[in-house]
Amino acid sequence: MSPFVNTLRYRARNVCGADGTVLRITCFVGIAAMIVLGIVFGAQYHHQHSNSNYLRQPKNNGYEDYDWIDLPTEVQQSAAVLGYNKQSWDHDIKTEHFTKDWDDLTGNQQKAASTLGWDEQTWCTDYEEFEKEETAIEWTNEDWIDLPIDVKKAANVLGFTQYIWDNDGKTPHTDKDWDELTNQQQTAASTLGYTKKIWCDDFEEYEEKEEAINWTDEDWVQLPQDVKDAAYTLGFNQQIWDNDGKTPHTDKDWNDLTKQLQAAASTLGYTKQIWCEDFEEYEEKEEAVNWTDEDWVDLPAQVKQAASILGFTQQIWDNDGKTPHTDKDWDDLTKQQQNAATTLGYSKQLWCEDFDEHENEIRIDYKNNYDWIELPTQVQQAATKLGFNQSTWDNDQRTPNTSKDWTQLSNDEKQAAMTLGYDQQTWCDDYDRRRRK
Repeated sequence: MSPFVNTLRYRARNVCGADGTVLRITCFVGIAAMIVLGIVFGAQYHHQHSNSNYLRQPKNNGYEDYDWIDLPTEVQQSAAVLGYNKQSWDHDIKTEHFTKDWDDLTGNQQKAASTLGWDEQTWCTDYEEFEKEETAIEWTNEDWIDLPIDVKKAANVLGFTQYIWDNDGKTPHTDKDWDELTNQQQTAASTLGYTKKIWCDDFEEYEEKEEAINWTDEDWVQLPQDVKDAAYTLGFNQQIWDNDGKTPHTDKDWNDLTKQLQAAASTLGYTKQIWCEDFEEYEEKEEAVNWTDEDWVDLPAQVKQAASILGFTQQIWDNDGKTPHTDKDWDDLTKQQQNAATTLGYSKQLWCEDFDEHENEIRIDYKNNYDWIELPTQVQQAATKLGFNQSTWDNDQRTPNTSKDWTQLSNDEKQAAMTLGYDQQTWCDDYDRRRRK
């Protein structure tokens, strides 16, 4: 080995100590210094990096990437002022205050927003973007099969099934105001795209539609004067109103009404949409029994078959005749006969209206064409209340009661007269005729 190398090793050993103690101490101090410097520079970098995240602007606040548990206390407090809690923060659910413009915030809320990293300009930028997103409510326009699984679960929470959803149906929860929903239901509504404001707007619209035509369910005497005036404008009087009658104006489409008539309809609670829906329903009802106005030869095969089930032949049909089945109430028809009547265009209501009209005709026939002995017991009893007996009835004699005007009859006498087939108009016509004699 070279004497030079031996000399170098000897000098180094003397400098660091014969046993290397000085060298080890020097190395330890150097490593410790490096660790300290690393901590210092790392803390400075972390501080700078953290401040960069906290103060990030303009789009959202600087804390958007942090979980609730990681927020400083003052930031949590500010978030709470703006309506956040752990659940809404961690799930990126916007609060009611976030749906407000900057000028609609209180001073305390503006201060809280500033703590979170917003100023007026950046808040308004986010607000405009939020409005664009929230007005969409895209999920409500999608078919059930196209909904993501989390949206379907949210819909289930609100009571929807595939059938209700695809048919634009309502559930008991969708008829509630926002504040009547549970927290779980509010979260589900948010998943569907609703905010409290949008939900409440829909709820108010629903209530307006449901309550719109309440006046039509009230008796005439319960209507306020302005509603009566509007009803008069549309051709109603107390008798027509209380008997759910129609007027020439109620048979018109909305666009055929004058401005005055439209205003009157609005006072009754109608909107154009509701009026048109009622008009279409009326048209369907009026056109439903068109087959009864057609000649037998013009009837389709299935309509002829249905008419035959109800006992019609070509001769009876073309001569507007009756059959044993047409003299029955709806509930007395068999299922097959009810289906046949439906094919002809009848509903239960229409059939019953015709049946009642037919019964009235039969009652009038009692008075004009039947001897006392042929009258059913209830008709004899009604005639007795009006002063008739077998002799006066069979000899077409008047009684003191039949010499009265309708308004002079008691309620029992009016009911008896109706059993005989009278109404106020026909009674008054007979009364005038008797007076002229």
